[in-house]
Amino acid sequence: MNLELDGWTRVATGIDAESLAKLRAEAFIEGVAGTRCLLDLPVVRATAVQLKRELVASGHLPATAVAIQAIAFDKTPATNWKVAWHQGQP
Repeated sequence: MNLELDGWTRVATGIDAESLAKLRAEAFIEGVAGTRCLLDLPVVRATAVQLKRELVASGHLPATAVAIQAIAFDKTPATNWKVAWHQGQP
């Protein structure tokens, strides 16, 4: 997985299990597949700030990058929808 070659990659983060549990509890609504405007939640904003610091330090983002949207997707068999391929191939 190479960001420049593949257009995506995985990066380990310093987000601990407690923070992940808090994100799940506050950002996901049971029975709802997607929730928008989550940067309004303090826990999501704080996580975005932490991720930006880490990604800038690792060279994956420029320091001028800004989070503009946070959406939670919790697709389960009960809360799912079909999303057609929506990104172009390189």
